[in-house]
Amino acid sequence: MRDQSWFVNLDLKIHDIPNTTASALKAIAKLNVDITNIHAFAGKTVMKAAAEAIKEVSPKTKLIAVTILTSMSQDMLRDDLLINTTVEEYVLNLALNSKESGLDGVVSSAHEANLIKKQCGNNFLTVCPGIRFADTNSDDQQRIMTPEKAIASGADYIVMGRAITKAL
Repeated sequence: MRDQSWFVNLDLKIHDIPNTTASALKAIAKLNVDITNIHAFAGKTVMKAAAEAIKEVSPKTKLIAVTILTSMSQDMLRDDLLINTTVEEYVLNLALNSKESGLDGVVSSAHEANLIKKQCGNNFLTVCPGIRFADTNSDDQQRIMTPEKAIASGADYIVMGRAITKAL
């Protein structure tokens, strides 16, 4: 049994048609990872097929969906993707679709974590990248938050890639 102080998150961000996504997740489930992800933007049909596939092979593996990348700003959502709603509204819509499709949670900015928890429940996981110490560079991230604020905002897991690797 794996020590519960750590876990394996296979961050592949799969985005394809339902059959291809389901096949990929069946293979991933055999790797004994704790969490893996797909893109919520693929839609409910893909997410439902993915949830069924992973639960068939490894019921303990958590499947989450990426909402809006933390490197995307409100302007990018509008200008690049032609989505004319707020980041918060769009992330919440994707989170609700993910929950309805049988997923265990989402990847989102910590800025949306509290809203997601209110609408999807406390058991719906929020994995939050874009976490930075107050005195570090934001790099290419647009929607960042400190670890303390992210946890207070409802993040179940925080992702601190470059903030840690740059310190090494």
